[in-house]
Amino acid sequence: MKVSIKENVKDDFQTIFQSLRTLITDLGGLSIESKTKIAIKPNLCALKPPESGATTDVKVVAALIKIIKGIEPTTKIYIVESDAAIRSAWEAFKALGYEELERKYDVKLINLSESKTELVRVKNGHFFHTMHVPQILLNCELIISVAKLKTHMMEKMTCTLKNLFGLLPERRKHLYHPFISKVLYDLYNVFGPKLSLSIVDGIYSMEGKGPFKGIPRKTELLLGGDNPLATDVVAARVMGFNPMDIPHLSYVLKNSGIRIEEIEVYGETDYRLNFKFVPKLSYLLERFMTCTLMKYEHYSSFKTPYKLARKALRKIRRFLKI
Repeated sequence: MKVSIKENVKDDFQTIFQSLRTLITDLGGLSIESKTKIAIKPNLCALKPPESGATTDVKVVAALIKIIKGIEPTTKIYIVESDAAIRSAWEAFKALGYEELERKYDVKLINLSESKTELVRVKNGHFFHTMHVPQILLNCELIISVAKLKTHMMEKMTCTLKNLFGLLPERRKHLYHPFISKVLYDLYNVFGPKLSLSIVDGIYSMEGKGPFKGIPRKTELLLGGDNPLATDVVAARVMGFNPMDIPHLSYVLKNSGIRIEEIEVYGETDYRLNFKFVPKLSYLLERFMTCTLMKYEHYSSFKTPYKLARKALRKIRRFLKI
């Protein structure tokens, strides 16, 4: 498994394009046949610009499209995202400049929440036994997760593996958060053969109270790998985290049989940004609220106690200033 790190990536299209092209070359390049179908999944979790550290810069995706089209012009490219509780995919595409890609590069924007799905059996599923998968993803030969480098209040960090969560078509995906490690394992299991390229936009990143309310940080990095787990291991180390302290990453690594020692890194291997994270007590409270209390949101009889408990915990956090 290979991962490449590119430093000093300035926030302009030409620099991003050149850096990304070199990164992909480090990984052995892309082998694309005529009329190959490729899905690109950016992180568009909020209606916030990339400079906030929350969302994938459209210039990174545009550079990736240009590289792919340069290798094989007949490639059919889909930019995919699903609806979330706080915004629709269409709102995100419009607000963050992705509609321009459709006009400029002859790619197609796809709202996975509106796509036809197929019931797929999940072999050795840890959470799902069957999963409704958008047909467009089943028809693609390659799925590229283009994530953002940022912290996550519940999971410590979110990167290319966590970005796969958005491949689920359901709008109320947050109900899966208490089981996120098992859900991500199943997604990796289902889509694994198609995930031979993962990209991380770290030009602007986020530290602190990610993935929405953290502090933006200009880090001028691009990372990429031929496996999302390997990519996230290196991304975690770059952020200053132990990969095995990231709950979902540790879980999927242990259950997939991938050995960290087998990852080959191109670039500065001792690079550390030492991202600021929230205090440990705040992190533990967030884990408790999400991984324990949220389980009861599924049951109508527990909804009122659940909401009261979350409200009480938020007051505790405000009082303790964590």
